Amino acid sequence: MDESFVPEALALIRKNGGKVYIACMGEGGYPNVSVREVVIDDADALIYRDREDSRTVQLMKNSPQVLVSVLHEDQPYHGYKLKGTAAFESNPATDGTVSVRVQIEQVFPY
Repeated sequence: MDESFVPEALALIRKNGGKVYIACMGEGGYPNVSVREVVIDDADALIYRDREDSRTVQLMKNSPQVLVSVLHEDQPYHGYKLKGTAAFESNPATDGTVSVRVQIEQVFPY
């Protein structure tokens, strides 16, 4: 992975309070885009909790390649595009939720 833009992209995610747009492949090739609040773990992966039966989780389980977009709040046409792969961990102690972990593979500014 070209890591040259990773620190800047992660800093922007933190600055925005974790707000990102996550896009995955939907039915018929149409993209599915959701707004989520993520935290960043020690391996620079993005983590958030979601309902296990949510449409976004179901689509990502079928096609785990995702694109995460984070924008500068004061410059909404500039930010970073992060390509990654989603993985899931169910938690039996919670009622129907799953932890979604997106491992970042590439970062591009725009």
